[in-house]
This record gives sequence, structure tokens and C-alpha cells, in this order.
Amino acid sequence: MMAYELQRLVVRRVALVAAGVVLLGILAIFAYALTRRSAVRSTLAVMAASGAPWWRAPGSYAVELQGWARDSILLTADASGLVARTVDGGRRVQLVVGAVDRPIYDATHGLLWYAQHERLYVLDLGAARAAPVLVADPAPPLPAISWGACDLCIHVDIEHATVSITFDDYADPSDFDRQAEIARARSAVVQLTPAGRDLLQRLRARQSAPWPPSITLGPEVALPPSASAYRQPGCQRDDHACCDNGCGHATALPALRLELVVVGRRCTCAGEFGPPPCHALCVLRDPGTGRFAPLADPTKWGADAEPTDCHPNLDEPGDAYITSRADVELLCTRAGCEPLTGEILGWLTLPPWPNVDIPEDRDACPEL
Repeated sequence: MMAYELQRLVVRRVALVAAGVVLLGILAIFAYALTRRSAVRSTLAVMAASGAPWWRAPGSYAVELQGWARDSILLTADASGLVARTVDGGRRVQLVVGAVDRPIYDATHGLLWYAQHERLYVLDLGAARAAPVLVADPAPPLPAISWGACDLCIHVDIEHATVSITFDDYADPSDFDRQAEIARARSAVVQLTPAGRDLLQRLRARQSAPWPPSITLGPEVALPPSASAYRQPGCQRDDHACCDNGCGHATALPALRLELVVVGRRCTCAGEFGPPPCHALCVLRDPGTGRFAPLADPTKWGADAEPTDCHPNLDEPGDAYITSRADVELLCTRAGCEPLTGEILGWLTLPPWPNVDIPEDRDACPEL
């Protein structure tokens, strides 16, 4: 009898231990799901937000960025989809899985627009928890999405809660190079989904972030020897002369403890349309040592430096920026630069100032 009772006691204790292990396992799985969100849960969130059936839902994930330092999150688009990452690359999240078309980020409203599977989506990164919303099905067959002026685009107007097709004055059937494209656009119809219409109505109440003003150049400083190549007398067409009194002036970059110095300009007076034909050229200057470095390599300090296009795209703290070299986009800090792949969509939050007002950035070519 005692042996039987002892056996029952052992079985009971083993059962209690097993139940405890199972309970701990369930709690661990639940905690993991809360912190990481499985792909199944995320996909369900996307389907619920977009209203798309499962076989047509994009491979996207619900996203929370509140725990991140939002002022230093970079948004990019590549073959894998849409990505958010920190400056150091230590944190990275896939916002949308799979290649997308025409991505564009509206930093004033925190909205990431894109087309995927011939449908128009928006990801509201201003929300605490973001999931893609299907706005229009199908997406109109236009080459770009924009909330500003454009010649042929899907135009998003948050103030009036509309998505429409926009044509510039010269986007007409007489433009033979774009005749087929214009014809397709003119016959297209924007078909908003109920979820898209509801989201646009809610966004009307959101106050847009003010666009920071441009800043003006600071005082004159000593120039590097390479600047002599740009100090030609007069202003000849397609030359590199500094003829608008911007050269030699420095703009402080406080977070980097550096200065941006204008040393010349580059002119490409090839056509009537397109970006301004003349662009200012700059180098970095260490005000403590008086040495110079190229924007594309802030670790290469010396008595001279190779000038490159000005206007680094600074993050909000101002201690990281995006520039380019030989058509390669670079993410730079004081410690150096990292090459980026894909399309750079911008910083999650607006930079402290988007532009430096430099006279050498001319809107028209100099006269002969």
C-alpha cells in the first residue's frame, strides 16, 4: 500500500512539473509574440488595414518605430522592398517586403507612398503602429507619385483628401516623345478604396510639419589651394568661375563641429528644362585646425580637398548626412562614409534646414 501511495505521489509531482514547463513555454511564446510580432500576425494586420484578400495582399509588415530615435531613421527602397534603418545600421526593419514602384516619402505628414502589384498604397509612419493601407486599385499608370507640382503624376492632396491625375501645361498630345504615356494617363481613372477614402479624410485633420527655412552663408574663411581652379575672372558660359560672391563663405555644422565652405561651382548649361544648370561646390573645414576634407570622405583631412556638390542631406540632430560620389549615395558621419544601395527616400523627420542659400546655385546659365 505504501508503495502504491509513493508511486501516486511521484506521478503527481511529475505531472505538476510538466504542467509548469508547458505553462512557462506558453508564456515565453506569448511574450515573444508581443515584442516581435510574427509574420502571420503582421500579415493579418496588413490585410485588415488594406482590405485586400489574402491572395492579393502585399508582403508587408505592421511596424512600430516608437522605441527608436526617430530623428535619425533613414528610409530607403531597394530590391527587397522598403526599409527603415538607423544611422549606424544597428537597427533595421523591413517596412514593406517585395519590390515597389514610385516610392516617395512626404516628411511633412509622415506618409510613405508607393505602388505594388499595380495598386497604390500608403504607410502612415506618423501613427504609433503603421500598416499599409490600400488607397487605389488599380494604381493609375503614371510615372510618379507627388504631393507637389509635377508634369505627369498621381497627385496626392491631403488638405482636400483627394488623389488625382495631374498634367503640366506641356504634357499634351503634341509632346510626341511622351504621346503614348500621356494617352494612357488621360484615360486613367483613380478608384479609391473605402479604406483609402477613410484614411484621407482622417489625415485632413493632421497638421503638417513646417518646412524649415533655408539658411544663408556665414563669414569668409581661407580657401584650400584647389579653389584657385574656380577663381577665374568673369563669368563665361559653362565655366567654373565663382562670380556670385558665394565663394569663400562658410556655414557652420554645429553637431559635426565642422564648416561647409563654398569653393566654386559646376555648370552644365545643356538644356532649358531640368535642375538648375549651375551647382555650388564645397569642402568641409575643421575650424579648430583649418584643414579641409571632401564631403564624401570626412576622415581625409589635409591642406587641400577635392570639392564636390554642396547641400549634404543632414539628419535632424545634424551629426549625419547623405551625399554622393561618382553616382553612389553615401551615408556619412564624422567617423566616415558608408555606401548605400537602392533609392534614398529621406529621413523620417525633417532636417533642421533642408538647404543652404548659395549664390553659385544659379537658376539660369551665365550669358556668353
